[in-house]
Amino acid sequence: MKLGIVCGCLPRQPGIAPGELYHQLLAKRMEKEFGIRTEVSSIWYLTCAESTTRTRKLVDEQNPDILLYHVRPDPYLRASKSWFRYRDKEQQRRRRINFSADDHMVVDVEEPAEIVLRRRKSKFTRTLRHLNYAIGYLLGVNGKAIKREKEIVSEALQIAHKKNIPVLIIGPASRPRSKVEDFLLLRLEKKLSTFIARENYVTCFGNTDAQGNSLFFEDGVHVNPAGHKRFSELIFSAMKQHFHSPVLREN
Repeated sequence: MKLGIVCGCLPRQPGIAPGELYHQLLAKRMEKEFGIRTEVSSIWYLTCAESTTRTRKLVDEQNPDILLYHVRPDPYLRASKSWFRYRDKEQQRRRRINFSADDHMVVDVEEPAEIVLRRRKSKFTRTLRHLNYAIGYLLGVNGKAIKREKEIVSEALQIAHKKNIPVLIIGPASRPRSKVEDFLLLRLEKKLSTFIARENYVTCFGNTDAQGNSLFFEDGVHVNPAGHKRFSELIFSAMKQHFHSPVLREN
């Protein structure tokens, strides 16, 4: 089975053995329970504006049997701010007042060779960041960011459906480093989980597993091995319950 993943850093995070990454755990479970060997291909998107193009590129070039589309916290959170800094096409640093939740002008660096854990910012910097989100929320920017995310996942579903590819939208992860970011991501989670048909959506929101273990590294951003295990279990359960792929029916 060819599994295509549109995502961020989840497929290769620091401090996690390759065999503990969620897609590897998922592949092992598929082979154990269904006798299916899984080939994984993934593509990275850094902005909301480029996500549809990246999804289409993966589907056209890899023609996966099943598609997983991850709703990334970072592009959504950036689009929710009242202002943000970015690099343009000339790699010049810019600042933008944000009323439209639009990030098409943002040109981030290519997929990084190594993902690094984020350092804890000063209290003053965190306060400014929270104020930035709060102003964006009050001005309706966050609402526009949620609307844009709905459009993006709809486009991902359409791209997959045109080629009869089963697809799962993987909802946003939590962000325990910040109560404000966690609040904004929970808003997105609630909106998407009611907007998308149940058989196409996986809720992954949460900070701890059933045993109370943290799902995140100390930076409160990147998912740890326990988080990857939980992701694999939730996605496998959804695939087993909902997908009507010939690949699964034959087994």
